[in-house]
Order: sequence, then C-alpha cells, then structure tokens
Amino acid sequence: MVPGEMIRLFVAVDLPEEVRRSLVGLCCGVPGGRWVNPEQLHLTLRFIGEVDRALFDRIRVSLSSVVSPPVTLVLNSVGSFPPTGPPRVLWVGFQRSEALVSLRNQIENALVTAGCEAETRHFSPHITLARLKDVPRNLVAPYLAEHAGFSQGPVDVKEFRLYSSLLSRQGSRHIVEATYPLSATGAP
Repeated sequence: MVPGEMIRLFVAVDLPEEVRRSLVGLCCGVPGGRWVNPEQLHLTLRFIGEVDRALFDRIRVSLSSVVSPPVTLVLNSVGSFPPTGPPRVLWVGFQRSEALVSLRNQIENALVTAGCEAETRHFSPHITLARLKDVPRNLVAPYLAEHAGFSQGPVDVKEFRLYSSLLSRQGSRHIVEATYPLSATGAP
C-alpha cells in the first residue's frame, strides 16, 4: 500500500467449495443479471469501505479481539433486494442464527473501537448471487418461484477474514488481508 493510498475493505466468511458448487446452479436464469463469480461467493459480515493505512492497521489488530465459537449456518431462502420496486440484487439467505448475529456484533464493536463509523443498516445475512440493473420484477418472479425451496447446510464456519477489494473494469478482485479463527477461547 502506497502512503496516502486508500484501501477498500470488508469482513466476510468464505463458503466451503461444495456450497459454492451448489450455488453455481442458482447463478443463471434472469436476463440481464450480472452473476457473481463463483470464487467470490461469500457472506459479508461488514462492509467497511475505503480507509487509510493507519485505520487499516488498527482494524487488523482490533479484529483479533473477537472471541466466538464456530458458527453453524443453514442456507434456506432465495430472494431479491429491495422488496419493492425494481430489484437490484438476487441473494441466498440464511436461517436465523443468534450465534451469527453475536459474531457480527462483536466484529462491529471491534471496528468501532478501531475508529470506523458505526454501521447504521440492519444486518441481513445473505450471499449476493447477481446484481440487476433495469430488470423488471416480472422477469425475476419466475426465478424466485423456481428456487423457493432452496436449502443447503449445515455449513460450519470456523473463521472469518478481512478482505481488500480492488475494483477494475473486469470486476473486483478480493485479497485476503487477515484470517481470524473462531474458538470459544479466542485461541487458534
């Protein structure tokens, strides 16, 4: 990182290969959808945005204070955002998990302690499958109906990661900046 350069960050959970393979089958069927590259399918716990080097260093250290046991997740829904008007995102959602919410809250607290602005949006855990632009809801409805019964899991989450994201005309490239293991004691 060059001094004065900003770095775009987010915190996420990677998905096991078998889960990504099952999601690939969902990544088609809506005309005009920009489907996420299967290698980049992940659960974002917190989008941070652009930060300078000093804040980046504080974030990396502060996230190491998160203490959480591993989390078990079940993927169990397919939907779109926003709920009204033209859809902009197709997603896979998760069965409610208090353990995931607790992990996410600890991550949020660590980021605020590091100097990040508090997140004001409601946490809605999901995996983005596609981004939509000017796609009418009537073209999305058949896709949602076809995949209404989707379910996958359980998925064991044993770590979370801090990623940087480099944007280009070819899409974004995600780089692992740090990995944080989950255990009841905080030790690897």
